[in-house]
Amino acid sequence: MAGSSQVRPPAGLAARGRTLWRRINESYELDGIETELLTELCRAVDQCDRIRAELGKAELLVPGSRGQTRPNPLLTTLANEVKLVDRLAGSLGVSMPGASDAGKGRGHQVKAARRRWRQTDRPALVTPIAGGA
Repeated sequence: MAGSSQVRPPAGLAARGRTLWRRINESYELDGIETELLTELCRAVDQCDRIRAELGKAELLVPGSRGQTRPNPLLTTLANEVKLVDRLAGSLGVSMPGASDAGKGRGHQVKAARRRWRQTDRPALVTPIAGGA
């Protein structure tokens, strides 16, 4: 764990980004690449907040270029930012407050289990049937 709580957040972060920066820096000691990932994570979290604020003032359905009703493009932008937050948090190995852990990390867990399994000399659980496919 880190004693790097003195690391100042990058300029331009909003309240939620600064809070996230401080919490992670108080809990972990980050190297240069991790610090860059954290910076981008905090910026993405702030961007999500800005988009949500704009969506709060806007209609969810807007007229399209041909007069048809379509979803507000900010919804797609928000979805992309949320995916970015998820990927960056996953790269850092942290979970975001309020995020559901259901299904997250499953791929990494399976790969790790397979790696552990290959590293040991365990007998096969299933014996192939002679002449079977």
